[in-house]
Amino acid sequence: MSQIKSILGQLSAHGISTIVLIAFCFAYHNAFPQRKYYEYNNPEALKLTSKRIEMLTSAEWQANEMHLMMRGDKYTYRHRERILYKPDGTYAAGSLEGNWKIVYNRYLIHTPTSQKVPDQDHSVVGIYSITSLNDSILTLTKLHSSTRDMTTRISFVKQTEKRREDSKLSQAPNSVSERRRLSASEIDSIRFLSKEELFINNWAINNDTVYLPISDTLYRISMNSDDPLRKVKIFKEDENVGYFVIARRFTPPSNIVTTVDSLAMDFIRTHREDHSGPEITDIEPYFRQYIGYDDGHGNRVIYLNAFCRYHRDWKSKIVSDPCHFRIYVNLTKNECFGLHVND
Repeated sequence: MSQIKSILGQLSAHGISTIVLIAFCFAYHNAFPQRKYYEYNNPEALKLTSKRIEMLTSAEWQANEMHLMMRGDKYTYRHRERILYKPDGTYAAGSLEGNWKIVYNRYLIHTPTSQKVPDQDHSVVGIYSITSLNDSILTLTKLHSSTRDMTTRISFVKQTEKRREDSKLSQAPNSVSERRRLSASEIDSIRFLSKEELFINNWAINNDTVYLPISDTLYRISMNSDDPLRKVKIFKEDENVGYFVIARRFTPPSNIVTTVDSLAMDFIRTHREDHSGPEITDIEPYFRQYIGYDDGHGNRVIYLNAFCRYHRDWKSKIVSDPCHFRIYVNLTKNECFGLHVND
């Protein structure tokens, strides 16, 4: 911004018109767009000042724990990896050697010098942010999803501090849990990862199926990419959905989803200016929940609740999300009411 002001001042001094200045600002902004990749959007990332870089490269760091978070499930492992950052832009992590560089003043890209496939799967390879750093502790965090609900976090201590920590741990009971199986909610959530997110995690799709070898188990997860109902939950009339209590419920048929979505989007496009919150241009990216009820006046109504992010309990209760909207669709009269967009 300071550069823009300086350039504008020089242009103004030479009598350049306001319209030309505005056009210049627009071109300058488009030439330097904001970063859009989710790996570079960690709000916890520390700015990597020269002092922090000096601290980072001043000693060898020994990992003690690795924390994985996947869609609400958290796992902790005992981790024994060492990493040494060298001032010349190289690093060593156990038997792995590679290069490190800083991007956007906040992120470390770890690239292995070896082209072997096992090196690409190494725990420190990839894009990490430093989320804590002082004279004794270093924490590296990697994002695996755009919603930041899938992360790898590795905690390190400086070698001198690590020896003291090991002494304490040798006298304490082992409380670190080991991950053996994927939970049902994890398997369900993987089905909704984008191709980019799967690629970042080194998971490949073969015939719309992802194969994950974890521990001693091979998981075969069908993505169902072409299923129009993959993000749809239709609640049956006898299912308890929490706060939504209506005496005269009915079970909507699955073939009614297209009609409900079409009526809802027509209403949203027509009345969008009447509501605050983010713009809604398409309903397909949303997870959607449908509840049918009779309003007591001869009308069959669908309560449609739509939200952006995966929730582990989205098939069992109504979800409230920072990014969501809800609307009522009257099937009898082919009209909608009660639109609310969360802002």
